Amino acid sequence: MQMKYFQGVADIKNYYVDAIGTLEMDGIPEGYIRAVKKTRGIDEGEVQDFYEEYKAIMYLVCCRLEMSYLDHNIPKPSIEVMNRCLNRYLDFIARVHNCKADNYKQHPSKYMRNSYLAARHYLFKFSLPAWYAKLPDEILTYENKWRKK
Repeated sequence: MQMKYFQGVADIKNYYVDAIGTLEMDGIPEGYIRAVKKTRGIDEGEVQDFYEEYKAIMYLVCCRLEMSYLDHNIPKPSIEVMNRCLNRYLDFIARVHNCKADNYKQHPSKYMRNSYLAARHYLFKFSLPAWYAKLPDEILTYENKWRKK
């Protein structure tokens, strides 16, 4: 699958990896975890949704690689989960980095501009039913992809 903005999607994945790594660490003060949740826009009941969004962005990364480098297959996420994932990231860079629709072209960080464009691009792509239908139903691991039948 041809993919635009692969580095931007990888940056979105890193956003989720960093947050999940902090949430799963032992010995972290509760105040710090609350601050991370607030910065990332995670409410108390949304932690499972956050993990679901992480799986959705991993699906998008693995679409480009055409196989899952995790130890399990990745099913196609719903459009709602993908939209929630990308909107959460856009909200994060708007709040923390002040990169919004009206000023992203003038933003001093090229990294933020590319991440913003990647999130907006895939929000648009996931709104197209024909594009969504062409995506594979599941991304297989290397072992499952080349297993003899």
